[in-house]
Amino acid sequence: MVDAAVAHGGGIDAVVHGAGNMYRGQLAELTEQGLHDVFASNTIGPMLLTGLALPHLRERRGAVIFFGSVHTQRAFPGASPYAATKGALETLTGVLAAELGPQGIRVSCVRPGGVLTEINQRAGIFDDATAAARMESLGPAHALGRPGTTDEVAESVQYLLTAEWATGAVLTIDGGLGLGVTNA
Repeated sequence: MVDAAVAHGGGIDAVVHGAGNMYRGQLAELTEQGLHDVFASNTIGPMLLTGLALPHLRERRGAVIFFGSVHTQRAFPGASPYAATKGALETLTGVLAAELGPQGIRVSCVRPGGVLTEINQRAGIFDDATAAARMESLGPAHALGRPGTTDEVAESVQYLLTAEWATGAVLTIDGGLGLGVTNA
């Protein structure tokens, strides 16, 4: 993947880790394999991919963006595996920012709130219609009264990619979902 990106674009300016998986369940129901799988996709994969891209990121003084989650700020029962992987990425952000900063590489993290994406459908939790209805029902849990959009999250990624003095940042873009308020 790294070689193909370099061949296509002549180098790598940034690695944005937008892929992820969801694994949910009550603690007593979780399986070892399910935990391994979600950590592999959400935490281990991004770490390894960043390592493979390092030589190219050094050349261009590039940036790495991870995705955390509002799940690290607000407890949602049954979401402990997912929250743990996202908490690991948020912690990794600071560690890698300190480690890679002297090499000219910036590392930051976006912490989104409720945004309709296909992650729940891919995990087999909800079909499209159920996922959309569930997301809309979360509107009052956001201080701004509504879920976010992928475009709003993309704006925060763009900011972190272009902010030359931002590293180690975890930028919350959650419409106030992490505050725990209810607008009923």
